[in-house]
Amino acid sequence: MPAQAEHYSETGISAWRVIISEKSTGFAASLAAKRVSQKCETRGLAREVIAGQSPDIGQNYSTVNEYLFDNILKMQTNTRLDVLDGRLRMPDTPSSRIMNPQKGTDMKTYTAKPADIEKKWILVDAEGIVLGRLASIVAQRLRGKHKPTFTPHMDMGDNVIIINADKVQMTGNKREDKKYFWHTGHPGGIKHRTARQILDGAHPERIVIKAVERMISRNTLGKQQMSNLRVYVGTEHPHEAQQPEVLDVKSMNKKNTRSA
Repeated sequence: MPAQAEHYSETGISAWRVIISEKSTGFAASLAAKRVSQKCETRGLAREVIAGQSPDIGQNYSTVNEYLFDNILKMQTNTRLDVLDGRLRMPDTPSSRIMNPQKGTDMKTYTAKPADIEKKWILVDAEGIVLGRLASIVAQRLRGKHKPTFTPHMDMGDNVIIINADKVQMTGNKREDKKYFWHTGHPGGIKHRTARQILDGAHPERIVIKAVERMISRNTLGKQQMSNLRVYVGTEHPHEAQQPEVLDVKSMNKKNTRSA
């Protein structure tokens, strides 16, 4: 949206801000200003317009809406208008970027470096857990989206160990109806197995691996993140030396578990 309104607190005083993100029409700005006026109940005169480059200084406007509608086309990109104590004001120095009102400095996007990444070992017991819910939580851990330092293009995730993969649960009749297809490469060579056939077969862990894989990006980074996943049938795993932390998925949400 060319113009938007957001709420913030400056030195303990509740205020609203209108941000003009690009050259826009007065209509778009008036919508944002109207939202500010309604939320902040700003109806006083905006005669004190503090700005070195603010046009028409000294004119009286009954609402912030009127001021923006008249002057929006003259403002620069990323101009910030603050509505504080019922009056409209602009920063003394126009900035090319939106400023942080509490710190007074530009907000920078954090990008993690390889040396900053800390990987943990997580142990998840899949017994009685719904397959899709398990896969979404594991995929989030593999990507590292649970970390405040998450960087989309870096391998930020933890190493995840899943045990009892053969005891995972499915809702509804998916165990019978869900089919996994593959092709032999020959004409008419499409084949499939149901989820029950795979879970009762020699490699039931493939159900969990495929569910997590389909929630990870299909690119080089996704392959690297999938290499941090270890899925085992039963309770035994060869990673005791890593001292993995137990992640109790069952306690996160009562819907995560389902009886057989």
